[in-house]
Order: sequence, then C-alpha cells, then structure tokens
Amino acid sequence: MAKRAGFTIVEIVIVMVIMAVLLTLGVVGLAATQVNGRDAKRKADVEAIARGLEGRFKLGNPKVTSPTLAPGTYPATAEFLHSLGRTQSSLTPDTIPGGYVSDLYPGTTNSNFTSPKSSGVNVSLINFFCIANGAAENMTTITGCINSNPDAYYYESINANGDICNGTEACVRYNLYYKLEKDGSIVTVRSERQ
Repeated sequence: MAKRAGFTIVEIVIVMVIMAVLLTLGVVGLAATQVNGRDAKRKADVEAIARGLEGRFKLGNPKVTSPTLAPGTYPATAEFLHSLGRTQSSLTPDTIPGGYVSDLYPGTTNSNFTSPKSSGVNVSLINFFCIANGAAENMTTITGCINSNPDAYYYESINANGDICNGTEACVRYNLYYKLEKDGSIVTVRSERQ
C-alpha cells in the first residue's frame, strides 16, 4: 500500500473555507469596534464642548475688547467663528490667528472640535450653514443640514425670542448636534439653561 504524500483537494478547500469565515468574522468585528470608537469620540468631544460653553457663559469673553461679551450669555455666530480663528469685522480685534478655543471654552482643545474622520476643526453653525434667519430648533432643516455633512459637529445659538443668534446679540441657550455613525441617529446636547 502506498503512503499519501500530501493533502487532498477536499482538505485544502475545507481549510480555505474555515480561514475565510474566520477572516470575515474578524473584519466585521474590527469594523464595528472602529465605528463604536468613533462614536465614543464624538460623544466625548461634544460633552467637552458643552462644558466649555458653560464655562464661557460663566466667564464671558476677555479676548474681545469691543463689543463687551460679558458673562451670562453663550457665543453667537460671530463670536463662535472668531474663537475658531475666523475673521469677524463686528468684533475687535477682528481676528486672533489660530483661534482661542482652549482659552474661551475651559477644558477644551482644538482636538475636541475635530471630528473623528476630519483632519482639522469640523464644527458647523446651524444658523450659518443651514438656516439664514428664523426660529431655532427646526429639526427638519437641521436633519437635512447634518445629513449633508454627517461627520461635523453642529452648534446652534438661540436668543431670548427663540430665534437663532446671527450676530453678537445675547444668546441665552444653545444646542449641539452630532450624528452617530452606528445607527445614523442625531444626538442633541442642550445647554444647562434650557
């Protein structure tokens, strides 16, 4: 009787099928872990931004010399953009190169304003990019805006009349929005003073 010197085709196919199944399970598990990790970063970032906004409410904005942005309000459009380093002619100085988010929003860094799939600051303003004027918290419009750039964080400043703060007027509350990658739901974080 002759001895076998190798594997049969059936044995090789069985091993290849087992390896393919294990590889598929590993890739699916890794992808789910990465999605969960990015969603956890989104949540942590937005919570840090919210705490920073509450700090801004308590401390005011010492970086802007005119108009006076005293404690007791949240940043309106112009101030928020200014804190990110964007030029605003309605504020003095009109720009602070590089922004000053960590100074204005205690406990934050530029990293908190950078979403997981972005290479730089990725915060959009609901009132600047989605709604020109009018009532705040229009979820139909907000959802459409967020779906156009689902990786960004969104800030919506609201005045005492319930309208969006477009200039430098007093903003008495805010909403932060972000979209979960896992299930596509939109999460809203509201100011402490709702």
